[in-house]
Amino acid sequence: HELQDLFCYISKFIFLVCNSCGYDFHIAGNASILFRRIYQRYDIIQQMAQFNDDPRLIAVVCIFIAAKSKDCNISSANVFLSKIKQCHDAHFKYDQHDVVRGEIQCLKVISFDLNVFLPFEACSDLLAACNRCDLMRTVWTLLLKTFKTNIYLLYPPYLVALACVYIVCMLTKNEFEIFLTRIHIPFENVKECTTHIIQNIFVKEKQLMHDGENNVNNQQSKSNDTNKKILHVPKNILMRIDAFYAKQNMSNRNKCDSKQEMQVNH
Repeated sequence: HELQDLFCYISKFIFLVCNSCGYDFHIAGNASILFRRIYQRYDIIQQMAQFNDDPRLIAVVCIFIAAKSKDCNISSANVFLSKIKQCHDAHFKYDQHDVVRGEIQCLKVISFDLNVFLPFEACSDLLAACNRCDLMRTVWTLLLKTFKTNIYLLYPPYLVALACVYIVCMLTKNEFEIFLTRIHIPFENVKECTTHIIQNIFVKEKQLMHDGENNVNNQQSKSNDTNKKILHVPKNILMRIDAFYAKQNMSNRNKCDSKQEMQVNH
């Protein structure tokens, strides 16, 4: 659960950074999926020497990679990083050298495969073909929330788009059968994907709101902004992750020292 909370927070962080830099949701979506792909191949990361797998750094590296792949290069990396420190993450401690080095390492992890397919185009084509462009804004709002989950590692983008259309149709009491006539996909597949979205977005948001209300009741709320931070920014998760990395680094050092001692004894 902590890792899922971390991925959810990092995905939101990626979209916020891209929005402040003027990048559209395509770049943010690409960076979010690349971030999850990299951590999905953690066995390769462990085999790479001196790979810094700090989620804060990897998230920024994924934004760099996604921007370059879409010909939206970052003109000044130093200005970009200073903006992150000022507006998004005051604890971001990495410089341009760390980002460039992390970029090369991340590309190696994913075998330089930057093919990322997003659901937006499939969604737009489907709604236009069925003359239901009036649902576009609501469906896209839901699609943006799906990037906080691992759904794009489990289902193809067109199925995610169709599942979001199905959810919106249920909420707005519109007919869904017309969409199935355009895309010949078994309805059971749509229901499976829909269940994943509901469990990982709607149910989880409700739980976060409930936990946030309990925290607010236990503490004196100073402002609405403070309440929002309690609900959406899991700083305790990041602190635990940092502690985990520190403990892991210490363990690796001890192993290296023991190996050196064994070699000296031999």
